[in-house]
Amino acid sequence: MSLLKLLETIQQRPGIFLGAPSVSGLQMFLGGYFFARHEQGLAVTIEEEIFEGFQKWVEQRFKVQASVSWAKIILLYSANEQRGFELFFELWEEFLGEELWEKILEKELREQVLVLRQEQEQDIEDYSVAAMEGKVPAKLN
Repeated sequence: MSLLKLLETIQQRPGIFLGAPSVSGLQMFLGGYFFARHEQGLAVTIEEEIFEGFQKWVEQRFKVQASVSWAKIILLYSANEQRGFELFFELWEEFLGEELWEKILEKELREQVLVLRQEQEQDIEDYSVAAMEGKVPAKLN
């Protein structure tokens, strides 16, 4: 199950995963999730890369400069654990809206660069073959 799907499922049925809706419980659950994936040697997914930016985004959003987890910051701005849980998902949606587009654009740019490099390599290969066959245009000699 992808991280995005897991978070969606937890949001819909927090009792199954956390016992009760709790931002602190969610943080601990996700810590276990990331630890287990690391221990199994699984590659970091694009979704997990995106999630890594959530901490800094929350700090900037709430103008917090202390070394405090995203869950503690959210809890500070919530009446209780349940409201913190709800606020996490509100912030997560807002963050995804900004971050996901950034990652998508980065990926598209990387893909465009890769295509250009492949085209250049093909042009060089074509030129080399033509040169070996003596078919290089006069303006390139």
